[in-house]
Amino acid sequence: MSEQWIPLGVRLGVQEPVALKNGFLEDEATSHAAREWLVDVIYHFRSDDLEPLIGACGIPTYKNSNGVRTNSERVLRYSSTGEIQLLNTLEFLAAKIHDSFVVSRLNSLCLHYNVNWRFDFNSRRLARRVLPETQEHYLNLARSVSESCSEYLQQAFTNAYGHNGTPAESWVASRKAVEFLLHPVVSPSNTRATISSMIRDIKSAPHKWVSAIPANDPEQSVLKFVQLLQMMPYEPGHHGQTPGQVSLDQARTQFNLALTVCQMVLDGGFALADS
Repeated sequence: MSEQWIPLGVRLGVQEPVALKNGFLEDEATSHAAREWLVDVIYHFRSDDLEPLIGACGIPTYKNSNGVRTNSERVLRYSSTGEIQLLNTLEFLAAKIHDSFVVSRLNSLCLHYNVNWRFDFNSRRLARRVLPETQEHYLNLARSVSESCSEYLQQAFTNAYGHNGTPAESWVASRKAVEFLLHPVVSPSNTRATISSMIRDIKSAPHKWVSAIPANDPEQSVLKFVQLLQMMPYEPGHHGQTPGQVSLDQARTQFNLALTVCQMVLDGGFALADS
């Protein structure tokens, strides 16, 4: 596996870890791509089709030298006045157009430019690709842990949610982040400790650790933490079997499990009993 490069500034802690953009107007290239999609799509709409958007958003008439602008011109002008106006317009057009390929192009654009939005075909609404709270949690954790663990978390995040990400690499990096943070607590003398070996160590003597997970007794609490670790197996094909296909959903689940485990360890929610 070729490891994803993390900028030196991020590794030194003087630059923010890799994150998704909150909107389309954060840089010129992303803004241009969004408006290009919008312009391509809007002229498939009749003037009357745009009236619900104009009415709901209170879009003004916007006169020009030739008189009153067309509805398409009014909507385009409105969409250029700010982020929320652009989002309103993108969502309305995507929800009303019946060509799923065209709408998929919008989602591809979000993925390509690392924008934290996508069009959800079930609700017919724009939705966050990553909850803002989850992204903030990831950023705070990446700033709080060691450089190596932070790099693994960033590799996992960017491969799960970023442009041209590789789900299998995200899965591997998620495991490595957990292993790096957990091995000093579970197997400090084993620098090659893996999640699998640490599961065995904990299960063989659960009384050596404490966990903050609610349970009937301290040992059951520790074993519940082990159950979290058991949800993070090796990626398909790791042991020499025919490599399996890792989906983005699986990679994202592994990343979010890694966030949970790393945060628990950092908070002392899983620790040595005598620490």
